[in-house]
Amino acid sequence: MVLFSKHLLGTQDLDSPWKIIAGDANKSNTFTTFDMVDIRKVILGINPKFPNVPSWRFFPANAAFSDPLKPFSAPLPPEVININNLQQPFNGADFIGVKIGDANASAVSGQ
Repeated sequence: MVLFSKHLLGTQDLDSPWKIIAGDANKSNTFTTFDMVDIRKVILGINPKFPNVPSWRFFPANAAFSDPLKPFSAPLPPEVININNLQQPFNGADFIGVKIGDANASAVSGQ
């Protein structure tokens, strides 16, 4: 919460577009104090989960942002990879998992 607050106040930017996306707890494609309220409610157990977004979001690992400190300035990368012709070997389905509410990327998957 401290890292998210510092980012919103402009005193210390989050250093990754993925961390900023992790702050979008209501899936509005913005990161605002409304997201902070939703994150706080989940932390305090008032809400068991985020109402409009899954706990994890997955994006193609090769996604690029025109401005990494403003990932919502353009549409986010699609959260899907289409694979055609499954009879052929395919190694291009690399994803980045973003844990919603995790400002320091310390979440461990499967827990």
